[in-house]
Order: sequence, then structure tokens, then C-alpha cells
Amino acid sequence: MLFSKLGFLILSIVFISVETFSVTDAEEQNVVDTSLNQEGKSIGELVPKNWEIIYTCKGDINNNSLEDLIIVAQSNDSSKIKNCCMDKMENTNDRVLGIFFKNRNGKYKKVVEARTLVPYKMCNAEEPLSSISINENGVISIDLHFWMSAGSWSLGNRTYKYRYQNGKIVLIGIEDNIAKRNTGEIIKTRINFLTRKVIYEYGNFSSNEIDSIVTKKFELKELFTINACDTSMGYYSKNLLP
Repeated sequence: MLFSKLGFLILSIVFISVETFSVTDAEEQNVVDTSLNQEGKSIGELVPKNWEIIYTCKGDINNNSLEDLIIVAQSNDSSKIKNCCMDKMENTNDRVLGIFFKNRNGKYKKVVEARTLVPYKMCNAEEPLSSISINENGVISIDLHFWMSAGSWSLGNRTYKYRYQNGKIVLIGIEDNIAKRNTGEIIKTRINFLTRKVIYEYGNFSSNEIDSIVTKKFELKELFTINACDTSMGYYSKNLLP
């Protein structure tokens, strides 16, 4: 009788242990990283496992003679990967842009993370992120490209320019070139957020000349931070245009 009770107790403990580990394993498998890591010595240490690295760029952003780092990466969370048009898969997970400052100890530390600046690639469109660069003055240029095989007559490029100022990454300029394939209309927009001035140039495919130029001044209390740009509803963020 004693051995029978002891055997039952052992079996119960084993069953509970197996069940506990099974639940724990399942919970770990369902955990999805949603952000880039806070710090690390390499790109591999900053990007979570199973994420795709879309773009990287190095340069001195905060003027301390150290090479800082910009990473754009995208999660492969299967719940947001969908079959869209023509049996193509579309990864709708956010493309996360992280800016990391390098410290004297060799480690990179995350300064800011933007989730709505770089759009994901639609299945009927070309890759939207053309390039990212950092010039000798620490100005960050993020070049986006827009072309769709269906759903829009417009095509073009937009460059967002940022710099580190007063402890923040702020938007200082936008350069925009948009053309409409159905009408031939071309619109070039140059926005300087430091001088609060915008210049519009209008033209057409049929001519290499500019038809008209319009210059306007606008009011702005403070510069936009990098998280103010939202391209989630399309490749171009309209909320920043004056």
C-alpha cells in the first residue's frame, strides 16, 4: 500500500513537471520581440533573433568623433506575414529604425527608435527604402522611393533630413519629387524647417523646363522629432507638410 501511494505521488510530480515545462516552452515560443535591443557591441547584439536586417549605416551623428550606427530591421512575426496579390507574401511587421550612439567603451546605446518612418514593402511595389547616409556634419538623410505596379499613378522619391540637436533627433528638411504617369505633372517640393520656408516647383514630362515656382513661409513652434513622421497609411507622410 505504501509503495502504491509512493508510486502515485511520483507519477503526479512527473506529470505536473512535464505540464509546467510544456506551458513554459509554449510561452517562450509565443514571445515576439517588438523592439531593437538597447545596447550591444555589434549589429548582431542589437537586432533580435529571427529579425531581418534591411539597412545599416555608420557615421558620426553627435560630433564626438565616434562612428554611430543606424539600423533598420523587421520582425518575421508570422501573424503579420500575409498572402497578398499574385500569391506573394507581404511582411506587414513594422520596419523599426534605431539610432545608436557609440560609447568610448565600444558599446552602442540606443538613442531613439522610430516605428512609422520606414514603410514595409508592399507586394505590388518596389522596395521603398533607397538609402540612408550620414554626412560630415552629422546630418542623416533617409531616401524613400515610391513606385507601384497597380493602385496609384504617382511615382517619386522623398528624402527626410535629420540632425541631433538639444538631445533629440529632429527633422530639418524634406526634399520631394513626385510625378504623375497619367497627366505628366511633376511637382518638386523643398522644405526647410530651420528657415520655415517651402519652395514648390511645377513642371511636366513634356518639357524639361520648370513652368512655375512658388515660395511660401510657414509657422512652426518647434522642430518635429523623428517619431513625428508616420508613413503607415502610405509611403509618404503628409502630416509633416506645411
